[in-house]
Amino acid sequence: MKMKYGFPALIACALAACAGSERQPHELMKITAPAAHDTFDNPRLNPNAPALALRDGINDPTLTRLINATLRNNRDLQTARANLAQARATAKEATGDQYPEIFAGAGAARQRLSEEFSAAKREFSSFDAGFDSLWELDLFGKKSALVKAARADMQATEAISRGLAVSVAAETARNYIELRGEQRRLRVLKRNAANQKQALDLTNTLTEFGDGNILDSERARASYEVTLAAIPESEARIRAFMNRLAVLSGQAPASVRGSLEKYAPLPSVPPMIGIGAPAELLRRRPDIQTAEYELKAALARYDFQNADLYPSISLQGSVGFLATGLSDFISSGASRFLFGPNLRYNLFDFGQARARVDASDAAAQAKLAAFEQTILTALEETDSALIAFSKAEQTRLHLLQAASAADKASASARDRFDAGADSFLSVLDADRTLLATEEQLTRSETDLLLKLIAVYKALGV
Repeated sequence: MKMKYGFPALIACALAACAGSERQPHELMKITAPAAHDTFDNPRLNPNAPALALRDGINDPTLTRLINATLRNNRDLQTARANLAQARATAKEATGDQYPEIFAGAGAARQRLSEEFSAAKREFSSFDAGFDSLWELDLFGKKSALVKAARADMQATEAISRGLAVSVAAETARNYIELRGEQRRLRVLKRNAANQKQALDLTNTLTEFGDGNILDSERARASYEVTLAAIPESEARIRAFMNRLAVLSGQAPASVRGSLEKYAPLPSVPPMIGIGAPAELLRRRPDIQTAEYELKAALARYDFQNADLYPSISLQGSVGFLATGLSDFISSGASRFLFGPNLRYNLFDFGQARARVDASDAAAQAKLAAFEQTILTALEETDSALIAFSKAEQTRLHLLQAASAADKASASARDRFDAGADSFLSVLDADRTLLATEEQLTRSETDLLLKLIAVYKALGV
């Protein structure tokens, strides 16, 4: 046996993948995890609190309704549920193969023999009815291995379904946050366009009466037109986000617009976000569960192929009646009975059987490597999501200060222009800075929530 197993010691369920197998790990792969997640100087992240589901973690009733509709109506999820039902039926069928097979049958035949027999015996009828039974003894674990493989396949399919549910819930939340962020950006654009229109009208009036100049008027018009040009693009993105949310929740696009077209603010970030311990993460993430069950199925298939190296022993029996006439059919002399063992072993298939064992051994090694890689990827994704969220919050705090300063600068520039202490160019520059800062702040607050969604997805909830 050449296979070596390297199961991470940090989750007990990984070692359980070898349960029932004669093979034992020859060495342990050194995958270690911290006792708790780093908090990255972010008091919101609490490793001592359990991770909540996404729809419970972000307090927004509209988002909660959309996620519930998605989990109920999403067509990809419905496909996954159908695949799960098929896997369960297959596992049930495999379980039934462990029990004896009993057949009931009856038949009648008319026979003609060759001329070597007397005329009285050359042609006659026969009638047969009874029960036949066949039971292959599972001495080498062949049938139980098939059952284990089918059950592991079913559990892997179930984990895939759970993982898909996490993904579509996160995708729904992402599009909803993008929608609310774009709606907020559109309001900023329209408000700035209104302010710039007022500035343009003012500069035109001043130019008419000789107190202004064409340069200020054209600069004001250019800023105004640039802002107007961004509005249709923003409106198109809003429509696209609403359409995407409709498809995710299994609805026609027009059916969700009524509840989403009206402006609503971005949801607030929860004051505390439970992230749990790393060991809980590794037990909870659907992709890790999927990889573990696929490994279990591969090990069970190895056991199945290995059992083919040994003979199969079955018990067969038969009881019934056999007669040449219906009148004699149930007489004592017409009864038949058969019972005995049956040994079957293909003497010339040993090389092919060994090749199948080696192939299943290689397949199990591949599943083991995939399992270990999935664990490493889960740790990577979670750590990256947590640090990205923490840094995004720091960015937002700086932009809040920048937006406040830009607003004060814009007001001061207008006051100085009205007092004749400065040119209108200072007003335009201050307005451009304010618009850019407000857009950055909107994108930052949207990005912060998107990073939070990535945290929930990485946590597998």
